[in-house]
Amino acid sequence: MAQGAQTHLSYHRRGSGAHHVHPQAQHPHQALHRALACSKQNSNRPGVMTAADPPAIPPEVEALFMQVTLMPQSPRSSNEARDTLFLFHDMLNKESSAMHLIGSHPGTIAKLTSVLSEMVPGT
Repeated sequence: MAQGAQTHLSYHRRGSGAHHVHPQAQHPHQALHRALACSKQNSNRPGVMTAADPPAIPPEVEALFMQVTLMPQSPRSSNEARDTLFLFHDMLNKESSAMHLIGSHPGTIAKLTSVLSEMVPGT
């Protein structure tokens, strides 16, 4: 062992009560263990929120959402697509669970943005 390592190890063997571990002497699994312990300790503090289960999504909201995600890019393609978007808009105002659906399907926000910008004049 190098002289510095011997000094460092003997420092801990003396039972001085010090818990400092030199960064070079720390193994990766020890660092992970400390990070997990710190995270667990912080999650038990008051005011720290934990991840919640997604809200219950009514079947009619999910069905309407699937209609919106499967429709063509342009709302000009049919009156049905336009009506579906208006229904979806009304539902978003009433149902917070629909927001979870939007976030869980990649590309939905971009699609809705492009479709809705064609529907709303001046955007």
